[in-house]
Amino acid sequence: MEIAVQEIPNGNYMVIEGGDTRSRSVQNALKVLKGQNSKGVVAIHDGVRPLVSKDLINKAISVAKSSGSAIPVVNPVETVRIGPMDKTSIHDRDEVFLVQTPQCFDLEKLYRAFENQSVEDFTDDAGIYEAEYSEIKLLEGEPDNIKITYPRDLKVLEVLLDS
Repeated sequence: MEIAVQEIPNGNYMVIEGGDTRSRSVQNALKVLKGQNSKGVVAIHDGVRPLVSKDLINKAISVAKSSGSAIPVVNPVETVRIGPMDKTSIHDRDEVFLVQTPQCFDLEKLYRAFENQSVEDFTDDAGIYEAEYSEIKLLEGEPDNIKITYPRDLKVLEVLLDS
């Protein structure tokens, strides 16, 4: 189960019970926000990305205010091959994007997308939003905004924190 945290007007935070998937956790938080007649931009961030910068958060929120969505991405540095293992083809890595968080959205539009789409079909909020509105706005992410997935990622995190 994931946990969603919401800032409330007095500067405090409210913990919202998560769901069995990321999408269900976000959906639970959106219902609480919508129930409070909240408007504005919602930022959804993975707790496994502890090195996100204030600058990236602020840029993403600013882009989402003007375009409805903001998805930070970085290009891979490795050569990219696409296809099943027995028949791959090389792909231009400048046309491949690794998605990061925070993913930021106009709250009302994201709420509508979550109401209209089958959230189980998507791995992130940008996919749900894009299915509803046919576009998302990408912005340059940060190489140090790494996702801690494997034990070795903790060693990379230590190095980055020490530098």
